[in-house]
Amino acid sequence: MVFDVTEKDEWDVDPEPAQLMAVLKSTEADLLVNQNGQLSAGQCHRLQDEHDLWRWVRYAGWIGLPLAISRAVWDGIRVGDSASSRIAIITLIVVIFLVWSVFAEVKLRRVRADLTEGVVKVVEGPVRLFIYHSRQYGVHYQVIIGNLKLQISGHLYRLLRQNVRYAIYYTPRTKHILTVEKLNDCRLLTTEN
Repeated sequence: MVFDVTEKDEWDVDPEPAQLMAVLKSTEADLLVNQNGQLSAGQCHRLQDEHDLWRWVRYAGWIGLPLAISRAVWDGIRVGDSASSRIAIITLIVVIFLVWSVFAEVKLRRVRADLTEGVVKVVEGPVRLFIYHSRQYGVHYQVIIGNLKLQISGHLYRLLRQNVRYAIYYTPRTKHILTVEKLNDCRLLTTEN
């Protein structure tokens, strides 16, 4: 994986706050609620949708396991495979299911915890923007502010400016960026709440 620091072009124009809000699907009202350290109703709804998605991913694994095992047994009978090769295939299927289940459960618990607490954290300071290139995984964007690293979308990456001071509001466990506001120079340097 190649690690490149992205420098923004000097002729880039600062984005309007409305552009940042549109990329994050947030509003001024969301920002006001986030400034009080809480999730807005719309943000709770989006987190609930994500929670439901991970719950269905977990259910898909539970439904898929017996189907995959029965298919492996049936194919073994049809082909006349040995019992030891079928046991190996079934073991592999169970291991894949366990990894799938643990991953889905961890994601589900993080989203559930963020929803239950309803807390929003904020980190303030100059941002450092990075881009990761990988043949295997493609392009990934990251912002570092203070000692916090967050994955961001390409759209948000293009709107944020290198070394400009922002306040980034995010969920503590899932690390979803909820709202972003550009800071005046009179605010404190980098702080994390």
